[in-house]
Amino acid sequence: MDRNDARALWAASGLDYSILTETNLQRLICLLDAEMRESGLILGSYRMEEGITPAPQKRRGNEAYLRCRSDHFRGREAVSFNQDGFVGFAGWADDQNIVPVLKGFAAWVEEMRTTSTQHQAEASHAP
Repeated sequence: MDRNDARALWAASGLDYSILTETNLQRLICLLDAEMRESGLILGSYRMEEGITPAPQKRRGNEAYLRCRSDHFRGREAVSFNQDGFVGFAGWADDQNIVPVLKGFAAWVEEMRTTSTQHQAEASHAP
């Protein structure tokens, strides 16, 4: 999987920025962090920064930037949800360092898609 594959996965999922709640973004941070730690990349120091900037709003078109760090850097893009709809993935990363980001994002999209589908099914069966 490369960055374009991840963007295609997002587009095909049927999800949109309305799912960018603090809870859902914190889940993405957890998945990304787990993949980064498991990868052992950058001398085992690859991690997610805590927090989301700016704080997500419950409105369509909001931005969210998730950042990562290591012993060699801080505050680099991991995943960004830009206001124009572009989803960015660690533009600084090479083909090896991007792998945990893409794996974590793909797992999150699948979780969000499954959760969204379940909520829609429950709502359609409500009295």
